[in-house]
Amino acid sequence: MTSSEGRVYSPVAALVMAGAPNDGPLKEADDAPYEALIRIGGRPMIEYVLDVLRAAPSVGAVGVVGPAGLRGHVRQDELLIEPGGAMLDNLERGARALQAAGHTGHLLVVTSDIPLVTVEALELFLQRCRERRASAPPDAPEPDAYYPMVRRETSEARFPGVRRTYVGLRDGQFTGGNFVLLNPDMVLERRYLFDRVVALRKDPLGMARILGLGFIVNFLLRRLSAGDIERIVREKLGIHGAVIEVPHAEVGFDVDKPGDLAIAAAELGGR
Repeated sequence: MTSSEGRVYSPVAALVMAGAPNDGPLKEADDAPYEALIRIGGRPMIEYVLDVLRAAPSVGAVGVVGPAGLRGHVRQDELLIEPGGAMLDNLERGARALQAAGHTGHLLVVTSDIPLVTVEALELFLQRCRERRASAPPDAPEPDAYYPMVRRETSEARFPGVRRTYVGLRDGQFTGGNFVLLNPDMVLERRYLFDRVVALRKDPLGMARILGLGFIVNFLLRRLSAGDIERIVREKLGIHGAVIEVPHAEVGFDVDKPGDLAIAAAELGGR
């Protein structure tokens, strides 16, 4: 494929994380055995996510980490990988399966609980990832992970009243997205670090503690920019990350509570 600047790029493989059992707050609203199978608008939630990935020009192969019961929703040309434990265990299984099938390079990891995500939002994120890479010096290493962030005002304007975790930075407050473009080799090699990061993904202060006292002070005083965080994570953890701002609130909206399910149902045509 060719970008607007004339550069040729290959579509990225996508991995949908769909192995979470429905044993949390959503069980009250739907008794599906897995969250991915909770129905919205008469369809399992995962189908909305798969529709977007299939329609996105920048996405190639698709793999799904989930139970055999998802086979009816996963096409024959897509990989269905049996889950085997916690989120990072499933990520490792999925990454290895896609690599074994010949899909190398960065991997777009997507949760199955973002039924409102759009092709436009996903394509803009991937375009900005490519632009970030193209604007770097030729000898600069490719970021290990590109992570989307959405401004608080964007999120609250689109979904008023929805509670999200926000991080205060020098230029505003942001919430994280529900997918990431990452180098799976780096995750497999540094699994111990990612176990800690995933455990603290919704605890900004807990995350700050592993980055040092100076980080905590500047974080609390909102002196840090996205670039500062990238630099500190690189220096402290050895992870080359890139924060990508995306002006689409759907990127940060996931269905993990009955209230979220009601919003998604209203958007997608009822239950």
